[in-house]
Amino acid sequence: EAVADYDRVLVLHPRHLETLINRGRLHFAADRFDAAEDDAAEALRLDAANARALCLRGLLAMARKEIDAAGRDFCAAIAADPALADGWANRATVHFKMGRFDAALADIDRALALREDPDIRHNRGRILDACAGKAARRAGS
Repeated sequence: EAVADYDRVLVLHPRHLETLINRGRLHFAADRFDAAEDDAAEALRLDAANARALCLRGLLAMARKEIDAAGRDFCAAIAADPALADGWANRATVHFKMGRFDAALADIDRALALREDPDIRHNRGRILDACAGKAARRAGS
């Protein structure tokens, strides 16, 4: 129903940026990546520096296993809106996937400073666990 409501808003106001982003996030959550990509692209056509749209495009890049592209999008999102916790949390995921645990921890801590969130807190635990494993491997060698 939410997608139908967003569709209706976009019929009435085709350039409604937040609606495009929200509908794109719903499409992403439902694994409708092509539709999410279309909404992200249109949102970024309307506002190339929109942090939420950049985050959505970064999530789509991560889903396609394009980690470098995702990292660029999350960096751009942070530059556009340093107060958006999602940019920091998502970039932490990129760092984590690339084995850069210290950078991941710095970004996830910044995300938590901006917004207390159970998912961000969970991911911080995973990063700390990976850091401990890395330290243990160094100590054992």
